[in-house]
Amino acid sequence: MDELGDETAFFYLDSKGLYKPFKLNRFGIIKSKILRYFQFRVEDLYNCPSDRQLVKDNVYQKYVQVDFQNERKRAEEANRKAEAERKKLRLNMKKSVKNGKGNTST
Repeated sequence: MDELGDETAFFYLDSKGLYKPFKLNRFGIIKSKILRYFQFRVEDLYNCPSDRQLVKDNVYQKYVQVDFQNERKRAEEANRKAEAERKKLRLNMKKSVKNGKGNTST
């Protein structure tokens, strides 16, 4: 890999033991023929996106910081459930006040 990308090349070993050049797909991505989900955008080798950017990028989501992504999804789901519960409680409180059940002063 060179700084300008002029001499950068990627190869794979074919079934005959010969090195063949990888062909980029129309999005500039190289996909592994051996490692499931492993793929990368050649320009990202030069752009060096942050971990946060990689996690949000469909090209890398299947194998970059998977544990972190799973934990984030669990946290987001817990937040959604908590917000739904808060809305439900607010609605019940409004109904109670409207029906006169929320007034405890005598």
